[in-house]
Amino acid sequence: MEPDAAPMDNEVAASGLIIRLSAAGDALPLGDATITLSSDRNGDGAVSDDERCATTSDAQGRFSLNCVTTDDRRVVLSASAPGTSRVHRTFNARQGAVTTWQITLRDQEALTCEDARCELPSGAIALEGVPDGISAQGWTLGAPSPSDALPSDSIDRSGNLLLPGVIAELTWLDAEGVRVAELEAPAMAWIRLPQSVWGRVSDIEPGNDQIDVPLYHLDPNSGRWVRQGDGMLVNVFGESIQPGDLGSLTSNYPGEVFVQAAIARGGIWSVQWVLETRSCIQGVLLADGAPVEGAFVRVQGLSYDGRSAPALTDAQGSFCVETLRSEMTGEDLNGNGDEGEAYRVRLQGSLGGAVYDLGEHEVRSDESACGEGGCLSLGEVALDSPLEAESCTVAGLVTDLFGQPVRGVTLQAWSQAELSEADIASLCGDDFEDCDLSATTDMNGVFVLETPRLGGLTLRGTILEELATRSRLLTGQRTLQSCPDMPVTLVLDEGYERLSFDVELNGEEITWSPEAPIIRLDVADSTGELKWSLRSANGFEGPDGPITYGVTPDGADVLVPESGEPAALESGDVITIWTHLTLPLSDGYTTLGEGTLTLP
Repeated sequence: MEPDAAPMDNEVAASGLIIRLSAAGDALPLGDATITLSSDRNGDGAVSDDERCATTSDAQGRFSLNCVTTDDRRVVLSASAPGTSRVHRTFNARQGAVTTWQITLRDQEALTCEDARCELPSGAIALEGVPDGISAQGWTLGAPSPSDALPSDSIDRSGNLLLPGVIAELTWLDAEGVRVAELEAPAMAWIRLPQSVWGRVSDIEPGNDQIDVPLYHLDPNSGRWVRQGDGMLVNVFGESIQPGDLGSLTSNYPGEVFVQAAIARGGIWSVQWVLETRSCIQGVLLADGAPVEGAFVRVQGLSYDGRSAPALTDAQGSFCVETLRSEMTGEDLNGNGDEGEAYRVRLQGSLGGAVYDLGEHEVRSDESACGEGGCLSLGEVALDSPLEAESCTVAGLVTDLFGQPVRGVTLQAWSQAELSEADIASLCGDDFEDCDLSATTDMNGVFVLETPRLGGLTLRGTILEELATRSRLLTGQRTLQSCPDMPVTLVLDEGYERLSFDVELNGEEITWSPEAPIIRLDVADSTGELKWSLRSANGFEGPDGPITYGVTPDGADVLVPESGEPAALESGDVITIWTHLTLPLSDGYTTLGEGTLTLP
């Protein structure tokens, strides 16, 4: 959507498209989303009402607004809607500049709450100590993730680049569904740390009996991450992971890892690590041989995760952006186990509604920063061949983690660069009626879809299945730098499966179906007091049944009673089993399950 009017000399303009990504994988334009531009123009450290402008997206998800600004002040563009995540984008202001955006808001999931404990269906977030009358919504995002999926730039309040670990958003709601900014007392939170980032973990407070990691909260006024104390790593039982186990996180640690922290404030939280080193890229943009002021330059990491802040060219057409530097021999800056990697980025410029590809570049391995010299210099770059919007056919295959085709997956693809209103109308019609924005894989996991694009594409697949004894939610996402001329493969590399166990008692023998190793078995009397409690010895792979009451099976430890035999079974006793594993039981995804039997 083009700006309603050209910005005045003291204004900056922002326009774009808001897309809502549902839990089922549908990605459609979102109307009535709230978009704000804010900037601390007077530099007093706060953003007042007269330093903030707001608008809402129309029925096609488009928005446009102009806002007064001051050169070189940070501007924060924020987008939100009820029931979705919040996204913040930042840039340094340049009066008269026009910026374009395409923003994806993800649906939040409701946490299931019972007796002051709340949990996402995936088990990625669990809470204890939630007050009566308070419910919660949330989502998590693990690294590596495409930069357009991140809720903000990977930069802290001091300007340090951050390497993401896990990001989680929590929204507290009262009994009327109204958002609550902060709880009166913190709830204890457990956030799953993806295995893909275990190699990044370092103990920031050595010398105690736990592994401490840095905890950040996203400040919506500045769009920057603010350090909010520490979290500690625990296993699936909530027990502290010992510093001596730190080395095994990169190789053979059994089970799952969670970050435990006390959280009262709603909003977006994360575990990230400061990058003590960085690099930069600079250049001069020209149009018709003359320097261009106010052109918008974005940087996208192609071979690493994280998000760098964009830049606007100054009166001399100059720009500078900072990014993670390439690794030297023997270095592993991103903790993925591969040393000496060369990182590549793609730069994109926009001016007057046109978008330009500024090329793919390998970042230098020596330390450099904007304003300090040593940047990779692109020299003068002419804006003479804008990208043209076109319809792109994407065909390919969707597989699970083991390479097996998956049927029934919903596919969505959307352009990474903002499409103008004229482009959308010419390719899709005024109401997107001529665009095929989604597709579903057939019995062989094959799909074909057609979508408008300007530059690269983001391709995402999701499947949500509800069966009699199990349910699963699997997702995958990848970036396509151009319209592919060959079939692409999308791996559903995130997700979970939840089992519903049927528990039976035959004499003293406890069985369950479907068969799966369990991590805990409790037998409690009618008042809830434990009579017998087992857990898997290593917190990972426990017994898979049957289990005879009072007899400790191989691979299990007894928690209750501490000694002797448990009291005999009787009417009203409740048997409960749990599983919470990452095992190749069902396509290799995290498997959660619970089953209960009350004795007659």
